[in-house]
Amino acid sequence: SNPLRAFGLVEVGLFIVNGGIAVLLSLDLGESLFAAQRLALAAQIPLRLVYAIGALVLLLPPTILMGATLPLAAEACQRQLGASESKLITILLVLNTVGASVGAIGASFYLLPWWGQRISLLAAAFFNLAAGIVVLGASFGLADARSGDGPRAEGRSNPAAAPATGPTAVSASARRRPFTLEESMGLALGLLSLGYEMYLLRLVSLAHEPRPYTFAFTLLFFLLFW
Repeated sequence: SNPLRAFGLVEVGLFIVNGGIAVLLSLDLGESLFAAQRLALAAQIPLRLVYAIGALVLLLPPTILMGATLPLAAEACQRQLGASESKLITILLVLNTVGASVGAIGASFYLLPWWGQRISLLAAAFFNLAAGIVVLGASFGLADARSGDGPRAEGRSNPAAAPATGPTAVSASARRRPFTLEESMGLALGLLSLGYEMYLLRLVSLAHEPRPYTFAFTLLFFLLFW
């Protein structure tokens, strides 16, 4: 019902999750990892399955939250900020892609070589916190402005202001409908593209040294071509 506020909360959630991952990766977990490996081998569980589950647990929360930011931003712009241009989603997608490209290059060429993994993750987490504070501030400011206009709005005879045709009613009915064919195909295409991206990253790291620069350039060209 409030995508702008949800957007801010997602950014704050990213701060918490990425900060927690930074702290976790800074700990000396060697003995714990060796104990887990021995336990898995004793139970005849393949180590690759253990590694896959570990990576999934570590990466799934931040990637789900990061993936939610662009849809929430689009919803907030259209439903709460009054943007009605048909090319808005395209502009947001371009800005999101440019930001991801700049972030990949900046992190790989400056943050990681000069400040290390933990400081880089914490810096990204604090950027998420700053974004969350700004967006939440805008959300509460927008709510205050609308509540201040409430009594005057009730006296108007504008049919567009009627509650039955407002964005909340539209979103409630939209949430009940099943996925369309286009949405299902979009989901499948997204999964395939992410799988292809991981395949490219693995292939390039095997062909060349697995350095941050290799990762950055592969991610950069994948984003731009995609």
